[in-house]
Amino acid sequence: MLGVEEITLTTSLEAIFDSYDNRKRTELEAAEHGTAKTKAEIEQGFAALRETVLPVLRRLEAQIAAKGHKAKTTEKLGDTYPAAVLEFTPEQRTKGPPFHVASRIAFSCYGGAIETKPEIGATVQQAVARIRIEELSEAWVIEQVGAMVAAALEKA
Repeated sequence: MLGVEEITLTTSLEAIFDSYDNRKRTELEAAEHGTAKTKAEIEQGFAALRETVLPVLRRLEAQIAAKGHKAKTTEKLGDTYPAAVLEFTPEQRTKGPPFHVASRIAFSCYGGAIETKPEIGATVQQAVARIRIEELSEAWVIEQVGAMVAAALEKA
């Protein structure tokens, strides 16, 4: 037969294990909800890059090439953090030592938003533009690329 102390210990242990089970159940439900939310955000990011950003970058790449400069669009849509990148290298228009100031702007998806990360020459710019996926537009992409190209041409 169980003594009073053993009954108290058994009851305490049951309460401890019940509390633990409830906490773990809640954590699991939250993790499953968070995983679903993360997957949905990643899918939204893929769609935004594929349907809005990449077509604009490809059109701008053609316009840049038509002006005699080098441009290349790359996509990293198979990554956990999808991205689209436009690389830009101004052509030298004057005599003198050759220079190659390659610049790039990356559009990446993070947490329900599209971020840009411009690099002018070898310098990563500190200003990162960020826009919610729902607010993303072709005009915003063009504005970001235009700022990068202008900065690159100024440095060249």
